[in-house]
Amino acid sequence: MAVEIKPEQAYAYAELLEVLELMDQEYVKKVPKKLMNIFKTYADAEYEKHIDVEVPLEEQELHEKTTALLAMLLLNYWCENEEEKQNLLEVYKENERKYQEELNQKFNPDLLFKK
Repeated sequence: MAVEIKPEQAYAYAELLEVLELMDQEYVKKVPKKLMNIFKTYADAEYEKHIDVEVPLEEQELHEKTTALLAMLLLNYWCENEEEKQNLLEVYKENERKYQEELNQKFNPDLLFKK
């Protein structure tokens, strides 16, 4: 059975691999080999590297899916203990709350028709 990956997912895998290449190998080794193989197998073969090592990662224009993959890796493989993991989950929840609030402000039908 062939697995079909959307182009944006393939791009995110390739971009993620570029980020991982630039990271300390101590972190990369914590990612399961099976997961790394998925990233490598389905990464966009046409991807052109663009990450500037002189610019902090949070200032790079990473694809949204790449950022989500990094967040997942941080939570599942790079947190050192349960307390760190719980603190990170709280940050994720707060970010999601803010995002939902922004969407509500932007697309609130009551406000849309007032303009």
